[in-house]
Amino acid sequence: MTRSAVFFSYGSQPDIDYIISSSEAWPFDEILIAIGGDVKLPEMTKSGKNGKIRIFHEEERLGKIASYNRIIKEVKGNFVFLISGDVRFEPDTPLKLLNLADDNVGLVIPRIVPSTGESLAQKVGFTIWNTHEIFNTLRARSGKFFCGGEFQLILGTHPTIPEWIINDDEYLGNLIYASGKKIVYCKEAIVQNETPRSFIRLLQQRVRVNYGHFQCLKLFGNTSSFSFEFARNFRESLSILRKLVLGESVNIFTLFLAVYVEFTSIVISRVDFLFNVDMRKWKLVSSDVRSSK
Repeated sequence: MTRSAVFFSYGSQPDIDYIISSSEAWPFDEILIAIGGDVKLPEMTKSGKNGKIRIFHEEERLGKIASYNRIIKEVKGNFVFLISGDVRFEPDTPLKLLNLADDNVGLVIPRIVPSTGESLAQKVGFTIWNTHEIFNTLRARSGKFFCGGEFQLILGTHPTIPEWIINDDEYLGNLIYASGKKIVYCKEAIVQNETPRSFIRLLQQRVRVNYGHFQCLKLFGNTSSFSFEFARNFRESLSILRKLVLGESVNIFTLFLAVYVEFTSIVISRVDFLFNVDMRKWKLVSSDVRSSK
């Protein structure tokens, strides 16, 4: 069993430093890093002294799907972790996902827990992620379609993706679900990320994500979006909102802002989708990102 990890990042020095410094603690047999932008690569990787790590640097920004298609051909393993460079996780997290692998499973995803942050926009982003977590839990219990990005384990084949697709995680999840393989939600495995610090960046992120939902909904008839599924199963949706309101981490005002941001993003992404706007090279929302020419 070869365990491969593929990381995607652009222009973030903290990402590349974290991956390199943590690599020996993780149970991966190989680590492939798709990285672009203005970053300093460690000498150990340039010289090839660390055979476990392979870096694929982009001279020009390709976009996530083009980077995926370029690097996936180089993967040797049949247990493949696809990981966003900006997430942080404990060394044993991959093993928790691997422990759930069997012949009937095609995809395993962990629970994403973003930092609440100090800004109001980050708190709203946390609420949106929290909603998605409850949605995933209910869907996993009922055997309905769901998926998640940021961090996922794919078992078996790892196909190429059409380069006009935006949500690579949802596209792959739909392929796996349609094949009859199970998607497993591992709540015990916690992965941390950070939400955008401003409302403009949060809205940009949500517009792009919801554009991708429109694509997959048209292609497969399935979506992992709570917002898109709200009216289809009104009882389930009210149950999720009730859990949010009764929870300790979300207040009514923050929930109202989350609904407003999400509704606005859906309207904008719908217009962009109808006009076939090219979203492949998304607007960068991380303050750590440095771009090259």
